[in-house]
Amino acid sequence: MPQQPSIRRCPNCGAVVPKTATNCVSCKMDVARMDTFKAARGAATRRGIITTEVQSAAPPFWRSPGLIAALVVLLCIGGFIAWRLTRPAPPPPWARFPTSQDTLVDQMFHDIAVGDDPGYDKAYALLSPAAHNPDDADELGHYRQLYHEIFKYLNNFDSTWVQNMKIEHDPDNPDTMLVHVGPETLHVTTRLETPADKVNDTNKHYAVGNIAEYDVSDAAAMSSTEAQKAVIRSMAGQGAINNIEAISGAGGHAHETPMQAKMRLIPLYLDPRHVNNYEIYHAWPLRKDPAVRWALERMTQDQRYVPEAQGIAKEVLDEKVSEEELIAAGVEGN
Repeated sequence: MPQQPSIRRCPNCGAVVPKTATNCVSCKMDVARMDTFKAARGAATRRGIITTEVQSAAPPFWRSPGLIAALVVLLCIGGFIAWRLTRPAPPPPWARFPTSQDTLVDQMFHDIAVGDDPGYDKAYALLSPAAHNPDDADELGHYRQLYHEIFKYLNNFDSTWVQNMKIEHDPDNPDTMLVHVGPETLHVTTRLETPADKVNDTNKHYAVGNIAEYDVSDAAAMSSTEAQKAVIRSMAGQGAINNIEAISGAGGHAHETPMQAKMRLIPLYLDPRHVNNYEIYHAWPLRKDPAVRWALERMTQDQRYVPEAQGIAKEVLDEKVSEEELIAAGVEGN
């Protein structure tokens, strides 16, 4: 009888290995390694080691890309939860305001002194929540205009006014701070923002209520006026603006507040090329105001002004203006 061919089996897993195969179809062991492996296992068995295994050609399960991705996601979720549970609570909104009235007001006027929108926006951020008007759709724009008018007005007295201003508490009102710039004094109302149950000597935060001399409700009119001036200035130059202001100064402003009158008149008093006699007479209702007196006194001492204008300025300072002259100048409420 013909001799039956011997069947080759894998020494690692026992699977039948076809004669033409180059590796085990089950565990993937190379045929070339099988004899060596079989001999090694026999030697190990003789030394008392029960089994010998070879590393599978497939990667271990823990190196699966899907499993690694899942572990990374779980670690991220766990880290986020731990951060949420252990992070300190964010400070309350009122804690962002300065801890003293002096610091608050000093910071606000330093922001205004920048003279541009980024500075005005920082000053706006110091306003008390109670000072905001939810019905004003352009409140920020109006405050920008208001702060710009303050910036321009204070520059009349000193171009470096923020370096020389003095801030003090109003002796008559603990909630009011006085800001002195040259001869001018502004009254800034402050508000304690720390809740009553949180207040103590080391936990007081203050915000700005308002600047008494300025009303933000007038800012829209200021903005419109500035826009008109910008158009005229682009077409006819600054001289045309000065002439218009000189003419309007003689026309009477019955509904002006004292600050509005000073904002209109003092820049004209400081310009010897455009000031006229009517405008000087318009200082009469404000003749005792320190800022107005400062401007008129400069006029009397500056030889660039014509003698007649200097004489009228001195008459106003000395309160020696006749009623007839005031009527002729259109001064109301004298």
